[in-house]
Amino acid sequence: MTAQRVLALRADATPRMGTGHVMRCVALAEEAAARGLHPVLLTTCEVPWLAQVLAAAPLTVIDAPETAEDFRTRLGQLAPWAVAIDAYHLPKAHYLAAATVAPLLAAYDGEPRHAHGDVLYDQNIGADRSTPPSIDGALLLRGPSYAVVRDAIGKLRPVAPARRILHRAGATGRRKVLLVLGGTDARDATLQLAGALLTQIPELDLSVVTPDTSGARALTTAPGQRVDVIAPTPALATSMAATDLVVSAAGTTTIELCCLGVPSALIQVVDNQAPVYQGAVSHGCAEGLGTLDTVLAHPHRTARQVHDLLAAPARCAELAERAWQTVDNRGRQRILDAIGNIATDRHLPRQRKAAQ
Repeated sequence: MTAQRVLALRADATPRMGTGHVMRCVALAEEAAARGLHPVLLTTCEVPWLAQVLAAAPLTVIDAPETAEDFRTRLGQLAPWAVAIDAYHLPKAHYLAAATVAPLLAAYDGEPRHAHGDVLYDQNIGADRSTPPSIDGALLLRGPSYAVVRDAIGKLRPVAPARRILHRAGATGRRKVLLVLGGTDARDATLQLAGALLTQIPELDLSVVTPDTSGARALTTAPGQRVDVIAPTPALATSMAATDLVVSAAGTTTIELCCLGVPSALIQVVDNQAPVYQGAVSHGCAEGLGTLDTVLAHPHRTARQVHDLLAAPARCAELAERAWQTVDNRGRQRILDAIGNIATDRHLPRQRKAAQ
């Protein structure tokens, strides 16, 4: 396919599955391309705006094979330098198939499930302080030192987040809040929470990220309030960096907010976000609003929590500083260094044999 060494990546994105797995692969692909590798993403992507991200990323996109044996065959054709898998839904057979072809890197979140490989990484805050999973023979990389961040986020990382947040909070009475419940709003909860925020927080400048842009435009505002409706977009990083507080699902966006040093209030939208939510909240990187079921049962109580947080700029600054210190934007470099060492060791015998 190419004279360059190939990094094969495997991840999917659907409205129910979300976009985080593919986003992490994009970050790894950007780092790989910067090192002279040729990233190839094998994927099923059913999220239109994410397709725009992939089109602009330094990688080749091909359709994902359905079976483990088809996966092995396709990888054999690519002859990759290494393979990276980021998925909850793939059975172990896919990992075992990939491992027969090249050194294997696998992402996991809290519980490895079917994940298998030479290197396993869990980027969640607090993962490095938890009991490590029992996985024979794998190098485990755990914690936010291995958080992978896309170029679009890294280039916006500020120098002094706490001072910036305090200055903005003192400069205007109207607070800028961004509400984003994941790349797809899988449970259609954004508009209900947006309505509650508008009823409880006067002088609110609210940006709402939702696929239901027509429904969002029906939100009622009071004097002194403003609503900006944003369709899911690859350009969301700029909006996150320019806000006073982000109310977010506890997915991949959590790591991005930490890197940017933006104060956040997190909601655990689905069960597999529990490690992200618990780690960020317990580490003081974000305010916790609870599970989505709890939020939807008491939306106005949640809105009052957000109101109280906005009224405490010192607390927002504390969250921002702690978050910024926790994710340093070098995680993807450390991960590729680790799999690169294994790939180099594995390829050296071939090189020596060829030289003889």
